[in-house]
Amino acid sequence: MLRVAELQLLRRKRNRMPNFHALIISTDGEFSSSVFEVIEWLCAIRKRQCTEFRPIDGTTPARASARFRTDLKDSLAIANAIGLGTMLRSVGIPNGPAFSSALTSTRRFNPGRLLT
Repeated sequence: MLRVAELQLLRRKRNRMPNFHALIISTDGEFSSSVFEVIEWLCAIRKRQCTEFRPIDGTTPARASARFRTDLKDSLAIANAIGLGTMLRSVGIPNGPAFSSALTSTRRFNPGRLLT
């Protein structure tokens, strides 16, 4: 995609090169620094929109931007957890000596119980 944008820039179909940000969220829920950069960029846009067009409920631009930031981070974390849960559910329960000894030592393990 960056190569296409570079060619568009050379052919004068684009005024400037776009910035590329790799938005990476680990399975543990850790966000890369690029995620926070994009979130702050989007929050600045939201704040500017609320400055130009004041919300009906009287919310200040700073409060609207803060609410947007929190909701966006929460939505990203939830989407990550749903994706991880879907992936784990589709591959099944791990079957290794470390897992089987830890699970069967205390009680009888029923893998079907986790999937319902």
